Amino acid sequence: MVIATLVVTMCFFQVTSFANGPVILNGTWIIDTKATEKFVLSTHPFKDENSANSFLHHISFLGSLIFDFDGDKLFLGTFPGDERKREYLLVSHNGSEKKYNSKNTQDGSKVSETSETLIVTALNKENITIYFSNSTEMQYLLWRCVNLDPNKKTPNDFKPEFDAFIEMIRNIGKAYNRPN
Repeated sequence: MVIATLVVTMCFFQVTSFANGPVILNGTWIIDTKATEKFVLSTHPFKDENSANSFLHHISFLGSLIFDFDGDKLFLGTFPGDERKREYLLVSHNGSEKKYNSKNTQDGSKVSETSETLIVTALNKENITIYFSNSTEMQYLLWRCVNLDPNKKTPNDFKPEFDAFIEMIRNIGKAYNRPN
């Protein structure tokens, strides 16, 4: 009985039940360029070319972001293995949405009321959205969990990922009549 309870408890912390079923957040998440492009082109979330241009401008530097989830912690970094990752702690969980606040103290011991908030929403078993509460441009980016090759250590090692991100931006721009 004790072993069964322990196993069930461990699974509860490993798998979070979101709107469309269990989604395991633990691991490294990068932009899912194909899913993002398909989502933006099929839902047309921008009312005009100016809105699309604003979105593309704001996300143009996000191609190198990675999010690492580890239990109730979330780390924001960049390719390849940024040692200056920013740490966030889970502060609320409501249905398909989780909120994480940045650690904002010198010793990193607690979360400040004025900290930065990241909102994570599970869309399905493969994709989540992650965006800052004070800026919604990122809500149109879909993220997927990956196993990064530990041998990839330089920006050139991630060239395929960067190229896919640039191609996604170009394709979205073309759809909104934005020149390359």
